[in-house]
Amino acid sequence: RSIGSLASLFTGLAMTALFESTRGGYMLAYCLLKQALTPSGSAKGEPPLWARTAAGAGANVVTWCVVYPIDVVRNVQVAHAAAHPAGQAPGWLACVRALLREDGPARLYRGYALTILRAGPVAGVILPTFEVVLPYLEAVL
Repeated sequence: RSIGSLASLFTGLAMTALFESTRGGYMLAYCLLKQALTPSGSAKGEPPLWARTAAGAGANVVTWCVVYPIDVVRNVQVAHAAAHPAGQAPGWLACVRALLREDGPARLYRGYALTILRAGPVAGVILPTFEVVLPYLEAVL
């Protein structure tokens, strides 16, 4: 696909679709962790805030472990397309092969630690906040 063409707008689309398809796994991990962390005998079976926070952080860390290589491939594809406007955008498989040749599987996780430092606390705040606010939103809507 030539850069600058209409098709170039869709560079990285396959990896984006694959990345976004993991959202169900993220929520599944959150629910399972929340359930596992809820002390027996909790009021109405509701997890305390600390359990929701830990489950949110843990779910995001686990999910990023799985999807990080997908995000790396997508970002490399898009960066390559931007840096080589007259060239050909690499397909996802060619991109994966090039990354693996460059530094082996470790190349797919370059920058992972920084992502986790951000991802855990973010989800640890967002998911419990959403659960606390949801009943109020449902009452209004």
